[in-house]
Amino acid sequence: ITLFIAVKIERAGWKQGFFLVSGWILIILLWIFLRSAATIQSTGLFSIQLLSESFRRVPVIFQYLGKIIFPFNLSVFPKISPFDVATGFTAFLLLTGWMIRSGRITKPLAITGIIWFILFLMPVIIIPARINDQVFEHRLYIPFVGFLLILSQTGIFNERNNEKWRLILFSFIIVLFSVQSFLRVNYFKDPLTFWTKAVYDNPSSAYARMMMGTKVTDAGQRRDLFEQAYKIDSGLKNLNYYLGETLMEKERFTEAKFHFLQECKFSQIPDVYFNLARIYFMEKNNDSAAVCLKKVIQLDPYHPQANNNLAILYYQMNKKMEAVKIIESMKRKGMEVSPELQKIVK
Repeated sequence: ITLFIAVKIERAGWKQGFFLVSGWILIILLWIFLRSAATIQSTGLFSIQLLSESFRRVPVIFQYLGKIIFPFNLSVFPKISPFDVATGFTAFLLLTGWMIRSGRITKPLAITGIIWFILFLMPVIIIPARINDQVFEHRLYIPFVGFLLILSQTGIFNERNNEKWRLILFSFIIVLFSVQSFLRVNYFKDPLTFWTKAVYDNPSSAYARMMMGTKVTDAGQRRDLFEQAYKIDSGLKNLNYYLGETLMEKERFTEAKFHFLQECKFSQIPDVYFNLARIYFMEKNNDSAAVCLKKVIQLDPYHPQANNNLAILYYQMNKKMEAVKIIESMKRKGMEVSPELQKIVK
């Protein structure tokens, strides 16, 4: 649709296309308003903090432009890099100079390309860092169309005597990107290889280290990776859960309990509460164990061990009526009730 509008204005001029453009802008703004009201308004996506984060991420536009023109220093798990931003700014100056020299920088297709490129990079700029702070290069697929529209207005495409240079340029680009793809495809062969490369590319990322820790098989290496991630970002979602589990395996229950309680501040994972219930039970704190098991069932109503253990725990605490309620609930949900629990009902 955008391309159609641009071509129409290219032929008829901006004055004739004003109402067409205005109509689509109004429709898009209305859609954004309704969409945000339905999905993201409660997350504070329009807060002052978000505006501050968005301003910090504006240089990403230059970084992405640089990766198109100078496709080097690519990463499977990239972050905002001063070097890449500087390279991108250099690419911006070169492209701008080329456009000015061609005399078509104000043409509708060129302006459409600029708007297209920036517009489809906006999600990367406005997304909160707490959700995703990466600048993944695959997000360029759609904005790249805008870059091609801009490129179509440069001299190499508009001068008839440039057929030879066009062929040379396109051949070079095809070969360059083919080689790049061939060299990099191995990084995606399996999850462990991917996250190992991610840690190498972005050693300051707690998330990359955490995810690599979930893929390694050696228990000691897994624990080391989780501890390294914890030193970088102790509040990373799911990290305290993984770290707590590794400590449970080593029977370091007090430390595991600390991390599970920390995880409860960031997420609601049924197994976190289930592990806390186990620790409280070993501490002979049955009331807290029961609270945690109830939380597990609230989050995962069909959790077999939580239902079973809570019924038994209530019975041991001389709360037979509560135990019977759990068992009856299990039956209504079609869950298997063990002979041991059947005896409680009788």
